[in-house]
Amino acid sequence: MRKYKSRRKWIFGIQLNTKKVNKLTINTPLNQVLVHLNKNGDIEIENLLDIINEHLNYNDIITLFDYIDIHFPLLKNQLSVIENLNIHLFEKKYSANISEYSKLLETGYFICYLIALKYEIQSTLLNPLFNNLKSKFIKDLDLKINQNTAKLDLEFENKGHFSLTDCLFSFFIYEHIKAFRLLKNNILKSIEESNNDHTYVNLTFEINNFFRILNLDYIPLINQKSIDTKIHKNEVLVLLNGSLNNERCIPLSKLDKNIIKENLNYLNKNNNSYLIYKVLIILLREISKVDHRYMIRVILDNLTNINPTKYSNVEYNYCRDTLNVCLSQKENLFKLYAALSFLKDSEYLEGLSKLLPKLLAEYLNVSSTSEQSIKNYVFLNKNSNKIIENYKNHLFKYIN
Repeated sequence: MRKYKSRRKWIFGIQLNTKKVNKLTINTPLNQVLVHLNKNGDIEIENLLDIINEHLNYNDIITLFDYIDIHFPLLKNQLSVIENLNIHLFEKKYSANISEYSKLLETGYFICYLIALKYEIQSTLLNPLFNNLKSKFIKDLDLKINQNTAKLDLEFENKGHFSLTDCLFSFFIYEHIKAFRLLKNNILKSIEESNNDHTYVNLTFEINNFFRILNLDYIPLINQKSIDTKIHKNEVLVLLNGSLNNERCIPLSKLDKNIIKENLNYLNKNNNSYLIYKVLIILLREISKVDHRYMIRVILDNLTNINPTKYSNVEYNYCRDTLNVCLSQKENLFKLYAALSFLKDSEYLEGLSKLLPKLLAEYLNVSSTSEQSIKNYVFLNKNSNKIIENYKNHLFKYIN
């Protein structure tokens, strides 16, 4: 009898069977297309269309196009004929989900889903061949998002009680300051009423679940083009934790405290706080659509306290960011200088020609708000111009 040599080996006392086994592998339709391309260097476009339509899913097509883009540039030029087919496949992939989720999800969460889908499309369809497709679907999604935010707004009109998720949804339809105050009051009320660990766990779960469905770490703005600030997830969690140890410090926290103290002494000595408040009301009404009085209270509290604690650091940062975005428009910046120039001419900023520019330059963060620029425009009249003078006469001449 013929003896066969054993193919077994021993390693660390364990007997291994080293007999070669032919593995059965099943190629996916995408892999078959890629193998064919590598062997033949081309493929009939009609055949490729049939394969895509019958066998490839959305992610397969993206992979295929990216591969062709790199390795077969000549074939890439023919793929433009697939555009209509892409639309068909894309609709097949997403239309059914959109229709189903619109029935299953409450309006706020459905908006989260639509936003997540929009950002997925924007981050996935990077190949230029998808530009028309991407444009079409982003436009369609924007329309659905706007329709559902209008629906949410109507639902909130008749709402007596707001849950935590309602407050998070409110960022889709309200100015962020209003939505933030609603969220803050809801969290404080929930904790005060229950005051147990379960409440904290439940609120944390709701916040995390909201951002999970949104698939972003911030709440994007919808239909608020004038203000481009965002509320981040960590800011909401910091609010829940009741801590000021946020990644973002309170504005002016690194400024020499004596500058704030000396500015405040001059303001109190001249007894001009009421006039400054009136001037700022007019200014903010001109440059922003937010809650003017609330925003001014937050800003003034930040500018006139060494350690401001009346509001949360999220509110201090949001109001400063909002003001900076408004002032990034030259027209609005001139209105600010007109307001300051009016106060200076009225002798309400007497003694502040050195201190106030340092304070404002640190607080503001847009072009032409350096310490020297503020001195030139407001106190030295070096950069004075007709636009500022016109705003000053038009906006503030009736104040006394």
